[in-house]
Amino acid sequence: MVVPLRLPPALGGLVVLGMNAIKLRIMTALADMGGSATTAELVREIPDVAVASIRFHVNELEQAHYLAASLPPDSSRKGKTVVWTLDEQRICADADSLKRAIQIKSRRRNNN
Repeated sequence: MVVPLRLPPALGGLVVLGMNAIKLRIMTALADMGGSATTAELVREIPDVAVASIRFHVNELEQAHYLAASLPPDSSRKGKTVVWTLDEQRICADADSLKRAIQIKSRRRNNN
C-alpha cells in the first residue's frame, strides 16, 4: 500500500511537474526545522519515508547543490553524523528562473 506524503497543498502541483515528492518533503521538513538537521532528525520528522530513501534523496539534493553537508562528500561519512543545510538562495534562484521562463513564454504567446 502506498501512503501519500504529507506535502503542503501548494507543493502538490510541483509533483505533477515532475518534482520528486520525497525531495520536496525533505526540503520542507528542513525548513520547518530551521534550515538544518541530521539524517536521524529527518527520519523522525518524516516517519512515512524509509531511512534508505531519505539518505538517497539527501545525497541527490546535495549533488544538485540544494543541500550542503557538514562533512565533505569525498570523506567517509559512514558512522558519522552529517548535518544537512538547505541552500535557500540556490532553491529560490532556480524557482525564480522557472518563473521567469514561464512568464517569458506566456508573454510571447500573448503578443502573437
